[in-house]
Amino acid sequence: MKFEVTLKSVFALACICLTCGCSFPTSSGSDSREGASSVVTSQWSDGSPRRKAEVINGDTVSISLFDSSGQLTKYGEWENSERHGSSRAFYPNGLPWSEHTYEHGTQVGDYKTWHPNGNLFIKGQYDHLGKPRGTWQFFNETGELIQEQQGDSIQS
Repeated sequence: MKFEVTLKSVFALACICLTCGCSFPTSSGSDSREGASSVVTSQWSDGSPRRKAEVINGDTVSISLFDSSGQLTKYGEWENSERHGSSRAFYPNGLPWSEHTYEHGTQVGDYKTWHPNGNLFIKGQYDHLGKPRGTWQFFNETGELIQEQQGDSIQS
């Protein structure tokens, strides 16, 4: 029972973190789109970028967040002021923490999170309405499958 509470708490935290207003380039930060201009919208006290937006024709197409050491922590793509495209988050060491996709503001398709050591933690799918579907898999830190749960039983 303790595992279920922890697993639900982690899943809830992941959903909250991934649906807040901040968003997510790849760990290299080099996913520039042709014709986009990069605008630093927030800086750390030393002047290094804290938040960068890529803008095309006045529309923000991506937002990148960086920690105080300059490491990319989150990246998200946007279209017409809605999350649209890839969203990613990273651990401080640059390894992926989560990866998922949005279509016009709705989370859809594959959903993955990883443990800090790089092993897969959660793998699932969202349907076109943003509801968890299919079989979701949960893995321990060594990569062993520890639970499977049907998407319709997951509270998002």
